[in-house]
Amino acid sequence: MVFKSSKKLKTSLGIGAVVLLLVGGAYLYPRVYSPTENFGSGTASLIVDFGNGQREVFTDEEFKQGENLFDFTKNELERKNINFEFLEYPSLGKMVTKIGDKKGSAEDGYWQYWVNGEYASVGASDYLLKPGDKIEWKFSKL
Repeated sequence: MVFKSSKKLKTSLGIGAVVLLLVGGAYLYPRVYSPTENFGSGTASLIVDFGNGQREVFTDEEFKQGENLFDFTKNELERKNINFEFLEYPSLGKMVTKIGDKKGSAEDGYWQYWVNGEYASVGASDYLLKPGDKIEWKFSKL
């Protein structure tokens, strides 16, 4: 009988630990990963490197709470009267095809972006801006 009670106790403790983890995670998740807390309004820098020595630099540009990098870039470039074109792929997202007079092609290169010196790990429409971000779009061969 002692063996059976010990097994029941271990099972109960295991189930209790799982429930506690789930409840704790549900409680903490919105507090740790909340766009309104971690990704508030602020300013970011935008640099466009055309790959031929020409660069456009915009510092301390304001963005709205929850704004993604793609919309920020599009809005800033349109506000500065710089041509901005893209294609939207339903399963992949948006791909920047042209900034200014530089249009992407297999022969010349494509537009890529970096945030705070690191190459993008997600699509531009999936990255939510953080205050102080330094965004750099570069036209280069892959």
